[in-house]
Amino acid sequence: MSTTDLPLAHFSDVVVDQAHGHVFVSSGPAGNTVVVTDLDGVVQRELGPLGGPSGMTLSEDGSSLYVALAGGDGIEQVDTADLSMRKIGTGAGTCPRTVATVGERVWFGYGCDGQFGNLGAVDPRTRVSTLGVGGGLFHDAPLLVSSPRRPGLLVAGLTGQSPSRIYLLRVSTSGEPTATADHSRQVGGNLRSVAFSPDGRDLVVADGGVYHHQVFSSVDLSSTGTYPSSNYPNAVAVRSDGVVAAGIDGTYNPDVYLYEPERPAATRIYELTTSLNRTLLADGLAFGASRLYAVTSDSDDVFRLEVLDPPAPTTLSVRPDRSVHFAGTDASVTAHLGSDTTNRDVTVYSTVDGVRRELATGTVDDAGDLTVPVPDVTSSTTFTAVSTGDVTHASRAESATMRVRADLATRFLGRHARSGRYQLFRAGEPVVTEASLSPVQPNRCVSFRTQRWARGAWRPLTVSACRAVGADGRVSKPTTSASAAGSLLRVRAEFAGDDLNAARTSDWLYARHTR
Repeated sequence: MSTTDLPLAHFSDVVVDQAHGHVFVSSGPAGNTVVVTDLDGVVQRELGPLGGPSGMTLSEDGSSLYVALAGGDGIEQVDTADLSMRKIGTGAGTCPRTVATVGERVWFGYGCDGQFGNLGAVDPRTRVSTLGVGGGLFHDAPLLVSSPRRPGLLVAGLTGQSPSRIYLLRVSTSGEPTATADHSRQVGGNLRSVAFSPDGRDLVVADGGVYHHQVFSSVDLSSTGTYPSSNYPNAVAVRSDGVVAAGIDGTYNPDVYLYEPERPAATRIYELTTSLNRTLLADGLAFGASRLYAVTSDSDDVFRLEVLDPPAPTTLSVRPDRSVHFAGTDASVTAHLGSDTTNRDVTVYSTVDGVRRELATGTVDDAGDLTVPVPDVTSSTTFTAVSTGDVTHASRAESATMRVRADLATRFLGRHARSGRYQLFRAGEPVVTEASLSPVQPNRCVSFRTQRWARGAWRPLTVSACRAVGADGRVSKPTTSASAAGSLLRVRAEFAGDDLNAARTSDWLYARHTR
């Protein structure tokens, strides 16, 4: 993690332009600059003077940065390639504070101090702005977010009143700008930040009145989950791979919690503030391709950009004691954790036929190993070892599969005697071979291979079609050829294997026909 002091006296928003290698930090309604750093957080230049640069957003193609000028009655359009600027006016006394793009239009939430908020739109190509589209919904300038995965949808949030509320607005993408509220819901009492999931299906909400980060459907605002962060949520950012950074305004708790997709618990926690008077600022999180950027300040009004590198990989492996076991034998599996992580706990799971269960959770030994016994194996098993990582290392899961050979036994039916390894049958009688396959599973079959002794060697005679195994695990096959007195046969059963068990071939059974 690296930290850079920012030449700012106030803060409003932070945006990462990964393609052009820039991070933009705006100084808010009381400021006059946008600070530009490189992706390492090193200050490159300041854009300005600007009239209260506040909310910012990138165009959908990334060619422009739009900056709401709360003190300048306009939208500043910044060319992200060369950082040249031009202002698009929004009308006297409008005070735009937030921006979002839907298609070619830039929507802005506006409203000066002491005035009711509203919604406007501007077309950067014609530089024509339209005001009063909000329909009287907003007490203050609304927070705005959008997603290219949800064309025609604009999310607006009430940040200046309690209870706070968010709206799903269906907005026009051509013709006269219009906005229609399809859904709305109360989300708490102190709305600070909203972000879309990468697929556009969900909204992650940071509201200081609710002590976790909320998740709502972007279709109807129904609740779809939570991230159990901590008290006073005030920021959220979502990476392109679905990783969620949930930030809080916490003096005594960690500041940022990282959640991976489909993982309910935080996989990494950041403590950004080393002193009690330093806090993560509202809406002060933004992701690049991998790094997370956070803006903090202290009681002396020193603003800093924290660059949080992605966690280092955790060294983890898992291996069964053998790659193939016979059914009914005892096995074991060993997880190995590298010495680079301080968290020495590992959980081992087994998955058989799609059903996963936990085998053990424990601390690895001095060699980094955790060995778990697996008695009486019957089916092929995938073992998964999981480490949740630590402050500087990412969580990791590794898997390995152990195949288990089915138990396949055979016997002859109807013999009348035995002589050495040969079982004796009357001349002309069929040799009936019965196979027993376990574990018993539906839709299994066994084939029978028969050979006869001729000209001093065992030579192929027949291979049966695969015969269905019964509910008791048994199947039989008669051999009627080569049954003259003195003929010698041998028979074995063959199971080709399936998802649950590896292939298995029985031992040969030997038969002789007598008079």
